[in-house]
Amino acid sequence: MAVGGSNAKLGVWAVASGRLVQSLTGHTGEILALSFSPNGQLLASAGADQSVKLWRVESGIELATLTGAASAIAGVTFSATAVG
Repeated sequence: MAVGGSNAKLGVWAVASGRLVQSLTGHTGEILALSFSPNGQLLASAGADQSVKLWRVESGIELATLTGAASAIAGVTFSATAVG
């Protein structure tokens, strides 16, 4: 489970144990949307800072940041099918 909020912090929690697995930082504004990839290995976060960040869940490494939106981003999702 992932939780983000108005403090720009993002936490990934193990549901079974209730333990914080990763604490991810990088956004500079409120986190408005979160989505796990279908295999659970990646997490996308989006927010008021007009960016989308892609994270590797296991390591907490930020893989990419997408910028250039004209306003806050309030939704993000992964496709369940591969393109190409």
